[in-house]
Amino acid sequence: MIELNIKKTSKKIASKENYTGFDQFTKHFDNLKEAKQWLKEEYGNCKKEKMYVDLKSGGSKHIGYVYSFRNADMSHYPISKWLQQDWVEIIKVEYSRINL
Repeated sequence: MIELNIKKTSKKIASKENYTGFDQFTKHFDNLKEAKQWLKEEYGNCKKEKMYVDLKSGGSKHIGYVYSFRNADMSHYPISKWLQQDWVEIIKVEYSRINL
């Protein structure tokens, strides 16, 4: 099983503020192909950069992507616009039964 941990962050356009988190969720897929297809449909061709985690051994490991794009909410007046970054970590989940 493949798990995507998605953390959504945003900030106002032309703002010197830091990005602020506003949503976090997990999606599950049967395989990596399905997960990649969902990512392609969700984020299209927006800018993406590799996301890394530091290892205790001193190196780093590529664990996902940061997708960056402009977004807007038309449900408010005036229309709110912001820059958004979605941090997507890709995890392979393996389950096994344990004896209790």
